[in-house]
Amino acid sequence: MWATSYYQSGNWELSIGRWAWLFLDKAREGYGAEPFNSLLTLLLLSIAAYISVKMFTGSKYKAYIYAMLMLCSVTVCCYLSYRYMSPTFGLSVLLSVIAASLIAKETQTIKQEIIYLAIVTALLVVSLGLYQANIGCFCVMVILTMMKLVMNDNKKQSLRIFVKSMIAGAVGCVLYKIAWDICLKLRHTVPSSYKGANSLSVGEIIINIPKSLEKIYSTWVRHFSFAKGNYIFHPIRIVLAVAVLALVLFVGIKAARKNIINLILYIVLCLVIPVGANLAVLLAPKSGAVLTQMTMPMAMVLPLFLCFIEGAGFKTEKLLGVLGALLLYGNVYAVGADIDAMAQGSTTCYAIMNSVMNTLNEKDLFSHDYQYIFCGDMSTNELFNANEMYYKANSYAKFGTLMTNPDMMRNAYVGLLDDIGIKLRIADYPVCLQVYDSGILDNMPAYPAEGSIVEQNGYVIIKISENYKYN
Repeated sequence: MWATSYYQSGNWELSIGRWAWLFLDKAREGYGAEPFNSLLTLLLLSIAAYISVKMFTGSKYKAYIYAMLMLCSVTVCCYLSYRYMSPTFGLSVLLSVIAASLIAKETQTIKQEIIYLAIVTALLVVSLGLYQANIGCFCVMVILTMMKLVMNDNKKQSLRIFVKSMIAGAVGCVLYKIAWDICLKLRHTVPSSYKGANSLSVGEIIINIPKSLEKIYSTWVRHFSFAKGNYIFHPIRIVLAVAVLALVLFVGIKAARKNIINLILYIVLCLVIPVGANLAVLLAPKSGAVLTQMTMPMAMVLPLFLCFIEGAGFKTEKLLGVLGALLLYGNVYAVGADIDAMAQGSTTCYAIMNSVMNTLNEKDLFSHDYQYIFCGDMSTNELFNANEMYYKANSYAKFGTLMTNPDMMRNAYVGLLDDIGIKLRIADYPVCLQVYDSGILDNMPAYPAEGSIVEQNGYVIIKISENYKYN
């Protein structure tokens, strides 16, 4: 909704730390149209799913189920809904996954190990520069690899991978920050306050560790309680997820029970998986809520757990295939509801916008001589039409439910006008903000009532709904 089929990232993306996004957009020359962008993203994510699944299981037919469980998820659906930046998400995930696969490779010489470590570090630097939250994908795979080694009584190799991962991660974060600072300086830009990007420091991270850990584990519980979205047979799905988690503990404890050190290490690694998956929360304490697009590491957990259990020699392998298929069944309906909500929302939003255009024409206010200011959340307009499925969907999928922040709302209406093929001069953000703060909207009815469209000093103000106030 926020961007057209042509989009070049710039200072805003750079200001929030996603400096590599600018280079990716240059490589695509701003192309952001459907279906290519979605197909490219799905290709990148499919490769990532294949690599991650193959690391933990040799089964072919069940590997398809596990990979589909990863790909057919609300996180991936959310990625695709951000048409203009979905390849950024996809490439970030892929680079993290490749980094994890390389860090786990056994090397024959010190030189080879240094080369691999340098490549892993470079991959993490770029992945962070594309989308920081996907560093969790790397962490989840590394922790599972260490669990596998501990379970097989190979503590030495597990420790080796841990040390290499810490070095690659620490050096990668430093190099990421250096690259970011260089790009900021070259483009004469400063870090944004968005998600606390302008106030990151080691001291702040350390001070906020208790709060961050509380947030991480509560986010983990909420994610696997499947409270958001249209997950049919919701209670059964929770039972299935708990069963998978229990099986991970069971196979590990069974294998390591004769060695107390291995047993303790295995349990500790199980407990830190939520931290690894949500490492971005730990590194950015002021990042606020964990949004759907930040949950790819957690979306990988259940599929990789199933792979891990199978790779651990679990005897009833068919049961794992059944568990995977049942979880996939739930994913399909959750994603289906989100897609339907986007379809419903876009259809009714376009209809309302076309109606507004007709009204502007009837009032002789349809002209490039005017600048336009649209105010109000579209989903609360009396003409907005959606059925129960729309309200069952995840919040990101509710097309037309607009944030009341004036800048976000302005961008949304720019996108809606582009989608219906109408070119209007939208007033600049400072002018829009003045209108919001002037009080004029308080005395106007919402569209389509008479008086919902007024012209003042060359600006046409359209009040779409009563839900327009912001904090």
